[in-house]
Amino acid sequence: MSDVRLMTVEEAAAALNLSEYTVRAEQKRGRLPYRRVGRFIRFTEADLDAYTERIRGEEAPTLRRTAASQARRRAS
Repeated sequence: MSDVRLMTVEEAAAALNLSEYTVRAEQKRGRLPYRRVGRFIRFTEADLDAYTERIRGEEAPTLRRTAASQARRRAS
């Protein structure tokens, strides 16, 4: 049997340099793989590696400006 270390949300957040809120949100969105241990959510190092590899491959989100915000920027 292999020794797989299971991390809490707090530990995963520290390892990913994210807030606990963001880790939970990404997990709920299905973007961050996880394991259930009873009623608890745990992450393995492989889960975190898979997440970081996937987000590295994604393009950064672009900001969409509404017509109103564009007009305010032109007026100032």
